[in-house]
Amino acid sequence: MAGDGTVVDIVAYDTMAHARPGAAGITGEVADSPVHSTIDHSTVEWRLTTVLQHIE
Repeated sequence: MAGDGTVVDIVAYDTMAHARPGAAGITGEVADSPVHSTIDHSTVEWRLTTVLQHIE
């Protein structure tokens, strides 16, 4: 959680080509999930970005 109360949820994909349909699936395929009913979806902001550094 960020200092301002924002919850940040990170889902990592190998490529942006995989990320786009994956993000769409989260909002579509699991929309009936009990967890989704607890979320105020008007406050959700999706950001897809490229990882610039990866350390193993």
